[in-house]
Amino acid sequence: MCFDGLTDVTSLKSKLKEIENSDNLRKWRMRSQNMQYQEKEMQKMLRDAFSNQNLAWWQKEITDLKTAATNSNDKMMAAMSNRLLGFIGIACYSFAKQLVNENAQESDKVLQIYQTVEPNNSEAWFLSAVYHANNKQPEKAMTDFNKAVQNGFNQTSRINEYPALQQIVAP
Repeated sequence: MCFDGLTDVTSLKSKLKEIENSDNLRKWRMRSQNMQYQEKEMQKMLRDAFSNQNLAWWQKEITDLKTAATNSNDKMMAAMSNRLLGFIGIACYSFAKQLVNENAQESDKVLQIYQTVEPNNSEAWFLSAVYHANNKQPEKAMTDFNKAVQNGFNQTSRINEYPALQQIVAP
């Protein structure tokens, strides 16, 4: 389109038509659509799994996704696996933040999933420190807070938002 009118683009247009009608492109489009459907179904399954699967199941699922993301020769599968890992991380952050603020019993499981999927995410460790501080587990709270700091946590003013944690890390 950019060269139309500036030069003869007849051969380019015929090549484009050839590509658009090729079996390879048709197969790629079909596979891409199937992968998008599969990814949406996996997201639904993972969302449900927060309430109906145990930590061992999550650890295996995350390990399998990480393996597929790094070792797959199939670029579409690797990309989908990476997106699903990101989906789990975002879901964990959302659920964990809410559950920790409510001091809900499910917090511990969600935090462990979060730490498994994103072991270098300082927020996973910080929220875990808050949870343990709120549940009078100062040793675990301090260990997790130190891991948060090791992984880049530097928002020290946030400690003031959580009195139980503040008493442990900044008495």
